Amino acid sequence: MTPKLAIAGQGKTEAEKRQEWRIAGFSRGCTCCQAPFLAGQVFFSYLRIDAGEKLGFERLDVCTGCWPARALELRQETEAGPIFWRTRRPRDKGASSVVDLVAMRQLFEQLLEDEREEIEALRYVIGLMLARKKAIRVIRAGAGARGDLYFKDPREGRDEQRVRLPVPRLDEETIEALKSQLGEILGS
Repeated sequence: MTPKLAIAGQGKTEAEKRQEWRIAGFSRGCTCCQAPFLAGQVFFSYLRIDAGEKLGFERLDVCTGCWPARALELRQETEAGPIFWRTRRPRDKGASSVVDLVAMRQLFEQLLEDEREEIEALRYVIGLMLARKKAIRVIRAGAGARGDLYFKDPREGRDEQRVRLPVPRLDEETIEALKSQLGEILGS
């Protein structure tokens, strides 16, 4: 079974929307060569837009040996390029509750360059998590009900630039559920 993150759709109840935000943890092995991931082993995770019956994201994990070839294939498959981050399998059960800020920041920096509408919620929630952990510096929050965030661009060489992160149309419970699930996959 492949882990997926589905985008909450219009015309659904709040409970139905919350059910769509399901992200499973990392795979036990490489999706290319099926080699198992050992405790502490570094690997790459990437998100692929799944345009099947429900529009969503599919998470796939690839070992460092298979990654160069897979990354090249992904760059050829998508115009915007792959959304990926480097992570590692936790050494023990207790480590899975800790969020990997380096991996989350790598993912966020790539999402900033991706303008596709379907990743807007993902980008916003990761931005909130990084701001909460003080991994990015929020300059100000937008006034009024909108709540857009403005922060210094975290990408290298862009320290003086500001970035606006618009709020997607999500309810608070959906955001909390997504944050929880993201913490699980990025910390795993």
